[in-house]
Amino acid sequence: MARMSAAEGSANVIRFEGRQVTAGFTCRDLMDLQNWDDGGCRLEVDPCADWTGQFAMIYQGEEPWASWAISREGGRILVWDCVTLADIGRFDGMRQALAAVPGGRPQVPVAAAPAEVIQFSTLLARRSAA
Repeated sequence: MARMSAAEGSANVIRFEGRQVTAGFTCRDLMDLQNWDDGGCRLEVDPCADWTGQFAMIYQGEEPWASWAISREGGRILVWDCVTLADIGRFDGMRQALAAVPGGRPQVPVAAAPAEVIQFSTLLARRSAA
C-alpha cells in the first residue's frame, strides 16, 4: 500500500452555491388571502419577499401584535401561532391553511355550473344554421 505525502494529496475544493429562491406567495395564494372571510380579524401581507420569505400576519381586532402567521415553505403553506410559536400545520393550499386559523371562517367554494357537452356534428349544424 502506497502512502501519499501531504503535498501530493492536496486538492482544491470548489464550493457551488445554488440559486436562492425566495419563498413568496403565489398569485393563487394572494387571491385566497384577499378573499378570506376573516371573522373580524385583520390580515396584513408583507409586500415583498426577501431571502427569508414572505409572511401574512393575522391580528385579532385592533391588537398591535399578530396572533397567527402564514408563510410558504417550499410547496406547502405553514401556519403557526405567534404567541406560543406552536405550528398549527402545513397545508397543500392557502384555503386549507386559512380554514385552520382559529376564529376565521373558510371561504365558501363557488359551485361550478355543469358544462354542457355538445357533439361536434351538433355544433356544425348550429353554425350552419346561424
